[in-house]
Amino acid sequence: MKMLGLIGTILLALNAMAFPKASEEEEQRFQKLFREWLEDNSSRRVSWSSRMSDRLSSPAYKQLCDFGPEIIELLYNEMASGTVVRAVLEEKKYESLEVGMNWDFMVGKLWTSHTLCYTTKFIGVDSIWGDEPDDSIWEGGDVIANTRAAFLVKEMRIAKEEKRHIDARRAIGNLQRMGVFAFPVLFGELEQGHDDVVEVLAAEEWRSQDKPVLTKEGLLDWWKKNSKKYGLPPMSPKFRGTAQLEKWERIESPDRKIRVYDPLVDDPDGPKETNRVQRLTREDLLNFFGSISMTGTNVYLKCRPCRCIFNGIKYGNKWTRDGEVLALPEGSNLLLRAGDNTEVTFLPLVPKTTSERGFFVRLKTGGCWEGEPVLDKRGFLLFRPDKEADEENGKEGAAVKTSDARFTGGVVVPSLPRQPDSRK
Repeated sequence: MKMLGLIGTILLALNAMAFPKASEEEEQRFQKLFREWLEDNSSRRVSWSSRMSDRLSSPAYKQLCDFGPEIIELLYNEMASGTVVRAVLEEKKYESLEVGMNWDFMVGKLWTSHTLCYTTKFIGVDSIWGDEPDDSIWEGGDVIANTRAAFLVKEMRIAKEEKRHIDARRAIGNLQRMGVFAFPVLFGELEQGHDDVVEVLAAEEWRSQDKPVLTKEGLLDWWKKNSKKYGLPPMSPKFRGTAQLEKWERIESPDRKIRVYDPLVDDPDGPKETNRVQRLTREDLLNFFGSISMTGTNVYLKCRPCRCIFNGIKYGNKWTRDGEVLALPEGSNLLLRAGDNTEVTFLPLVPKTTSERGFFVRLKTGGCWEGEPVLDKRGFLLFRPDKEADEENGKEGAAVKTSDARFTGGVVVPSLPRQPDSRK
């Protein structure tokens, strides 16, 4: 029910929103369709179904999707008064828990569909302001929304210029998470001739009913026709917060301290195997990743569902989806956690420790409960372009190491030559 509290708070703050006011006829039609959808889902007990199609199969839902921005006010009225849900509960035809769960889902679904909030095609982007108290998210109105959107546009441009691809991705993703509340800034930039925001707007989860032509000209034409429908409310008099721009942290900044591979700390046993530490193999990695490839200075990991921490900052605010591909640039570190007892760590190699380029990798499983054995495997994923590796392995008399396991553009090796301890 967390979404219910969030949506309720946001809608309360939108009472003065400049969205068009619904007519009496539109209000009656909304309540009729919303009730039909609620009763249909409650009668079929779809809240317990794992299939999203079951919840969205009602013809009433499809008609609610056809509403314009006036549905925001109607959703607000339903959230504030509960007119439809109370009427359904009073008839006692359906279990109250079922009705409540369906109503919660329906309000959230319509909200995200019509405002484009909380969605982005940039999978795994961390929500910079996702931990804000619910009662302050949109009380800042146009001042906070415009300040944040302008800030993110600026950071996007700086990151692109400095080739900080992850930071650029985060800025774009957070602009998209703002949904229609970033529109005044984004379209304002477009009107001033800044074509780089086309990428942001074109990747929005546009509703098919009013999707613009995703070109500069098509977007400008759509905004000319619809700009009055998406005005933001003024800042609430009771709002005492700030835009909290200090929450943005450049995770690819040159002066950011990234944890790197330290042979004395991370792999003190070297090539020697112990009861607890074993050498990492290609099969170990493929048991965790669907595929691994190394192109240029990036490693691409096809993940199963896991939690990601990139350079010490959460890579995403949700679990990655099965089959999702993550890009790991050279020089970065990554921690993946799957379930309660599996961790995969990538630490970058630096010239002080080796002349090789790539990552130290540690796979740790087990130890979730007392007495469970811990499996700790360690190895190295190195950049080795196919051509160079093939030429080296094809030399007459060259000994091909059977312990080396090839990947596209790279190789897994169990150990590196030990380097003298520079700290002695």
